[in-house]
Amino acid sequence: MSPLPSHLPIQPQKMEELRLLFGDEQELQSLFEDFFSDLPTRLVTLRAGLEKSTPELVNLAAHAIKGSSSSLGAKSLFEVARALEECARSEHLEQAGPWMDELDHEILRLREYLNREGLLERRRSVSIPKATSSR
Repeated sequence: MSPLPSHLPIQPQKMEELRLLFGDEQELQSLFEDFFSDLPTRLVTLRAGLEKSTPELVNLAAHAIKGSSSSLGAKSLFEVARALEECARSEHLEQAGPWMDELDHEILRLREYLNREGLLERRRSVSIPKATSSR
């Protein structure tokens, strides 16, 4: 399920596009900080949907994560969110557990990558709520 370790969390061509589009590292940094600022609410909604067996909530949150990760070029995160969205749409939430683990993993990879690149301020990193048990 996991991408090969050599794959970066953000596609290099997308990162270059974003750098050209924003032109300023601080603006680019703000984009990523906004993503991580919105993420906890989306994860709470996603996990609440799983705990309450409410596919609509899971779909809503997974779709939002999928869209924003696509905009950032975070392909692996996008794929995991898409799988969670599909679990919700097909009403097979029991299949979401491994995808939630993968989601946590991909979020961590993205955060670490952006920290290394200097595009996410460590002191402003928002804590991401973990699943209590999604299986």
